[in-house]
Amino acid sequence: MHISDKDSISKVQNLLDEIYSSANSRISAEDILLRLSENLALTFDVLGHNRDSENLFAKALSWLFAYCRVLDVDLQDTVIERYPNVCPHCILNPCQCNLTNKLPYGSTIPLYQRNSELAQHAMVLRNAINLNKNGIFSLDDASDMLDSIYPNNGSIFMINPYFFSAKLSRESGKIINSFRKFRSSSDSSSSPYIRKQIEKDIADVFAWTIGFWRLRIIDTGNTSIQIEFVKRYQTGCPYCNAIPCACPEEKRLGHRAELKVLKTEKEISELVTLLKSKLESINNEINSIPELDHERQIRLEQIDISDKGSVLGFLDKAAEITKKTKSTTKNVDSILLNISKIYEWVERTFM
Repeated sequence: MHISDKDSISKVQNLLDEIYSSANSRISAEDILLRLSENLALTFDVLGHNRDSENLFAKALSWLFAYCRVLDVDLQDTVIERYPNVCPHCILNPCQCNLTNKLPYGSTIPLYQRNSELAQHAMVLRNAINLNKNGIFSLDDASDMLDSIYPNNGSIFMINPYFFSAKLSRESGKIINSFRKFRSSSDSSSSPYIRKQIEKDIADVFAWTIGFWRLRIIDTGNTSIQIEFVKRYQTGCPYCNAIPCACPEEKRLGHRAELKVLKTEKEISELVTLLKSKLESINNEINSIPELDHERQIRLEQIDISDKGSVLGFLDKAAEITKKTKSTTKNVDSILLNISKIYEWVERTFM
């Protein structure tokens, strides 16, 4: 089975489970939570660089699905319970928390009845989904619903886009805090209440991720979160194109997350080949700048590929030459960004 743009959130979760359940079963819940936190932080890059934002958000969301799996949480049901077409604080659509101080609106809903009121709204929403959409509640449906609850997000994004990265950082901290409490109280009577808090935190991370992603894709001219997510996983794992994922363990560690000590000649050879390819790409890009005279061109064969210092020195020189060119072509900024990425990759990968 493959993920399609017509699937519900629950079905997407099940299909991702088919892809990654075996691979993720070999890592702990704590490690999955770390990867989720890491990938949420990486979404901030879309604000400062011309990055492939869809892949950044899709990766973060896929790790949220993985975290739900390890805790046996249905993400779709959790989102509906937390955001049943109204704000969970003021119980209104659109949200009026700025007027109610995050309390239920008016005097008709006492604070102690907020959860029961949300439960009634959730029941109405589930019935509407079953009646009008054949039980399908997609990522786009969730995005549209959240946008109707919080229509001011677009204006906030225009004024201060970093507000959303700050909120995601806060929600990431909350989800780690609730998990830590859950683990330390697994045998106590408070465990069910803490688990409920975990589910709320999961829904909040989902809401802010989807909200941030929606504003980002609108900013880049796209319209559908579901389609962008499907693009990444429609053939299975985006790296090996297999269901289930057949990536070797070292590839699944992630190129930004860990320093891996290479143990075999084959692993070292493959990494050196990849490094050569990256450096050749930069070398060709720089030497193709029209006004770069022959004397200032750099030669890849002059560096020692096995020496980290020599490689970093090559990249420093490449950046210096590129910055000194008088070219006004757009590819200069692209070259400098690629040099920066490769420099960071070399620093993290080679001991």
